[in-house]
Amino acid sequence: MKHYIKKTVLLIFVTFSLLLMSGCWDSNEPEGMVYAHGLGVDYKDGVYTVYLEIINLGLLAKSEVAGGAAETKVEVGHASGDTIDAAAFNLYHTTQIQVFWGHLAYLVLTDEALNHGALEQLLELMDRYRETRYRIWLYSSRDSIDKVFTTIPMYQKSTGDSLLSNPEASYNQSSIIRSLDLREILLSIHEPPHEAKIPNVSISKERYSTEKQKHDALMFSGVTVVTSNKIKGHIKGINAMGLKWMNNELKRDELTVEVPGYSPVNFTCF
Repeated sequence: MKHYIKKTVLLIFVTFSLLLMSGCWDSNEPEGMVYAHGLGVDYKDGVYTVYLEIINLGLLAKSEVAGGAAETKVEVGHASGDTIDAAAFNLYHTTQIQVFWGHLAYLVLTDEALNHGALEQLLELMDRYRETRYRIWLYSSRDSIDKVFTTIPMYQKSTGDSLLSNPEASYNQSSIIRSLDLREILLSIHEPPHEAKIPNVSISKERYSTEKQKHDALMFSGVTVVTSNKIKGHIKGINAMGLKWMNNELKRDELTVEVPGYSPVNFTCF
């Protein structure tokens, strides 16, 4: 009888242990998901439009040209709705497979979206997904988000090394405009003076070309001063150059000293 009781207790213990090991049953296979890399929001005629940039993870660790023919580097989907949440769910209807948000690198909002409360809505939406991180960069743009997302990095570099997903690489060379992640944005807009300076990204059409044709490139053209629900103003062009002297994290940039009667002298500041 005692032997029977011991066997019963052991069986219950083993069964209970197996139940505790079932934590991975709801996992998804990597090939069964698409991976969000960038998210954009525009606003027009009372409707929000969400743009989702999806990348091919297989191209991140190798050349994006195979066998002499270019592979698809990025794909952009879009959908509209009365709110950003509604637009995102409308986009789900055509993605066909699950969207994984753990690789989301940046957010881009147009001026119209920022002036209609898109920032606050988007921050609330990002906080809802457990796989998203606060290390997501935030930008504004006056250009078409669709064109911003499909502007491919130079030299056939991986889309994971673009200006938007890796702004620190450019900032280490020329520290004019510093990018902010979601953690810094939340701190800035929820504490006095309740505003933040986010980089404004635009498409340059004149600076780069190959032996075949000119190609577009992304650049930071200034900053947009925002609160949680509107734009307070823009600092662009030569006016934005002074921002580096107000930045305690200045790493490297050029300083030109002009003296009447002498040629300008350039210095590199660290």
